[in-house]
Amino acid sequence: MREIRSCNVLVFGLSEQPNSNREERIQIEKQTLTQILQGLNQTIKMENLSFHRVGKYNDGKNRPIKITLPTKEEALALLKTKSRIPKDATYYLKSDRTKMEKDFLKKVVDELNDRKTRGEQDIKIRYYNNIPRIVKYRSIPKNSISNNATSSEAPNVSKKN
Repeated sequence: MREIRSCNVLVFGLSEQPNSNREERIQIEKQTLTQILQGLNQTIKMENLSFHRVGKYNDGKNRPIKITLPTKEEALALLKTKSRIPKDATYYLKSDRTKMEKDFLKKVVDELNDRKTRGEQDIKIRYYNNIPRIVKYRSIPKNSISNNATSSEAPNVSKKN
């Protein structure tokens, strides 16, 4: 199941057109996705991918769009461009996860929140081999090395003439 979903990318937050004509609606969504991909500097051709809205239509709710790419490498390349999405954008990208992956991530997030409420600091979620884990990190303030270094800790550097 994971292998099948590895070629998919979900786009959340795109408004859904209340157009009764299906072909017009698909054309509008295709134009929107083309603009998004161009904005992310992706050279993926619309002919090479398929897309559709996921879930049952509800008035006033925006369903995510599921994009299926030819290879998982292309899907991964698209997901790596998430940082190029403008801060004021109304949409965001996510990988298509299985139910088991979603449940596991929820447990990890709940554990992180629980540990933070108990007072543990400097922890966050990092992914190792696509598996989310809670890790400790040290936040070293800027200039801490130069401010805290004493003459005995500083390396001995001599000028050569």
